[in-house]
This record gives sequence, C-alpha cells and structure tokens, in this order.
Amino acid sequence: MVTVTAFYGSGQTGTAQVVVWFEPPSLQPALLPSDTAVTIPTSPPTLVSRNGYGFSATLTNFGPSAFGVVPQAAIQYVLTAAAAMERDFVNEDYTPVNGQFQQVVLCDPSFAGYYSLWYAAPVAFSGGNANALAGSIPWAFYFNEMGKNFTLNSPASFCYGGRVDGDANAIISESLGGIFEIATAYELINHATELGLSPELVTDIRNSALAALSIVRANYADYTNTGSVFHSWNNGSTSPDVTVDTFSTISYEFFKYAEQNGQGYRIPLKRLMQALELFNSDWLSSYDAGHDTQAADSFRATLWVAALSYAFQADLRSEFESLNFPVSDTTYASLSAQMAALPDIIHTPPSLSIQVVPSVGDTLSIKGSTPRFYAILATTNLSTSVWVSLGNVFCIGANPILLDHSTNNTMRFYRSALLP
Repeated sequence: MVTVTAFYGSGQTGTAQVVVWFEPPSLQPALLPSDTAVTIPTSPPTLVSRNGYGFSATLTNFGPSAFGVVPQAAIQYVLTAAAAMERDFVNEDYTPVNGQFQQVVLCDPSFAGYYSLWYAAPVAFSGGNANALAGSIPWAFYFNEMGKNFTLNSPASFCYGGRVDGDANAIISESLGGIFEIATAYELINHATELGLSPELVTDIRNSALAALSIVRANYADYTNTGSVFHSWNNGSTSPDVTVDTFSTISYEFFKYAEQNGQGYRIPLKRLMQALELFNSDWLSSYDAGHDTQAADSFRATLWVAALSYAFQADLRSEFESLNFPVSDTTYASLSAQMAALPDIIHTPPSLSIQVVPSVGDTLSIKGSTPRFYAILATTNLSTSVWVSLGNVFCIGANPILLDHSTNNTMRFYRSALLP
C-alpha cells in the first residue's frame, strides 16, 4: 500500500492510501453460502431469459488472461461474501432461480459501464469491458449491480422486476443500487477479520466505495444547487437521464441518516427493504409505471419517504418536503400504517445448530437461524480448555458444509462462538 500525505499551509495534514498490487492478496476464507455464490466464468455460459427480455449480442465471458494480480478466486470470494451480505439486506425475500440465487459476472466489450441482468438464468451482470479486471477491481459498482439483481427479484411474492420496468424504473433500481453498493462495502470492511480479508483488499474496497460515494454526493449537490427538482420519470429517448440527481438524493439521505443515528447500515437497510417488500398490486396501480403523471410522481416519492421513515423509525416528511419531494400526507399515512404492522426482524436472537453428516465423511452441517458470523471450534476432550478453530462461517439460509480434515479420533466435540 502506498500512503500519500499532504501538508497544508495551515499546518494541517491529510493522508490517502492506494493499493499497488505486486502480488496476490492473502485470504483466510470463511465458509459462505454456496447457493448465492458468485462466479466469473472463463467460457461462455448459457443464459436463459426468464421474461422474454434479450441479451446484448456482444455479451460474453472474461477470458483466462483477463485477470491481473488479483486472481479470479479472490474476486469470486469477495463477491460471494458481498452476495451473502445483500441476501441478508433483502431479508432473504427474493425469487430463487432453479432453487438458488447464484450469479455470474460477464463481459461486454461494446459497453464501458455495468448493468444488471436480473431476469437471466443464471442471474448475471456485466462487469465491464475486457480490461475491467486487469487493474483495480470496481468493487462498489459490482455491489451496485448485484444489489439490483437482488432487489428487482424482490419480494418473492410480487417482485419489482418486470412490474416497474421502463421510464419509472430508476427511482427504485438505481436508488437501491446506490444504497447497496455502499452498505455492502461497509459490511465487508467491518467484518474483514471474520472474512479473512487482507488489509490491502480492505483498502481497495474502501477506496472503491469512497469513489462511488463521491459520485452520489456530487449528484446530491447538483440536485440541491439547481432548484431541487424531483423527477421519478425519465424519457428513455432523451439524454441525459433527469432522474440521476433524484435517485442519488434518495441514496444520500439514507447514508446521512445512517451515519447520524450511529446504527451502521445493516439494520436500517433491512428495515427499508422490509417496508418496500410489502409491494403489492394496489401499490403497483398507484405507482403507475407506464405513465408520467403528478399522481404517480407523488406516490413514488411518498413510497420512498414512508419506507425511509420506517427504516429510521422517524417521520422524515419535513426533510424530504424541503427537498421538493411531492409527498402526499394521505398516502404517507396509509403506507406507514401498513409498515407499522411489520414484525421485528432485527432483534431475533442468534442461534446455531451443528450436526455431523456421517454419510458425507468427516463433515458438519451448520445452520443458523439469523445471519451471523461464527467461529467453529473442536476438541477431543471436554475437560480441557483447549479448543482448535476450524474456521469462520457466515450462516444464513441454507446449511453451510464444513469438512473437518483433522479428525482421526474416535470422539470429537464441536461448538460455536458468536463473532462480533
């Protein structure tokens, strides 16, 4: 890592760190759910559209030579860890694809940016052009597209994807993508020890998130400095996208309140998604994705204000009204009443079960009722205080499987320790 220190005339200093990769990052991988694994195929995968939408003719795989010093396995591990975080953010309320939600990262040489393929089987996203993985990995932008994949496939009973598509889509997908990219990086950075991430990887992820956040901040400043004109509708035949400053303002306001409340990002984001996951046919009718009307504009704005208010357990109407969001008090009262009836999913106490699977060899099946990191420990003698660590595991949903290579004993005991 290179640390640059600036010395100012006032006597103050400022520092910044940048990673220059000379060798692959070190990892001590935790056990992560396999049913939300993210892979980067080096041969063309077979994509199937689940709703009739097509794929770019130039969409393909990254070649084996596309990777720089950060190897394929390390990138896949970080993205799989990110998927586990995002799966938790959406409260596991998403539509599975063939019984799981694995994602693949693809390459589109004709498109310099990134885009979600939430409707594909397997679920996929374009990770940029052929050079995207050769240098610094665009971590935050990948977390953004993965977040869109999860949220557009949520809620499982009535998902946003396929229902809010078109010119009124960005106010949902881009707002959430912007929130997810920073919240995911925040969780990975703050659980770097449990995930076995090296300091260099942590710095690389942090720098990527800060760069993405600076874009959100600049768009928010543009919104407030140019009259705070709310837009939830973008005419796709015109340029530029007039919703950019609005959806960036939504993302920025989430970050602002998360920082002010000192809760971190996970709890308010889970609450936010819990509120948005009440999406139903009545809401869709008011959302009116096919029309640019004042009534639809007001509902889309009020939906966000009500959901963010639920996320932070405070009435945020005055804040957003000062930003010229067309909030309807009647709609807000109706939405808030529905959200107030939601169960508390935040304070569920953690629990873990460990079972030996004799049919699979020296294997443990580990299942947690709430998303948490655990250390798995083993000993051959309960009267001793010496327990050997078998590694860390992030438990959510399906049972992670852990192979205990060291057991040649007639008897072995296991226990778990909840990690911070």
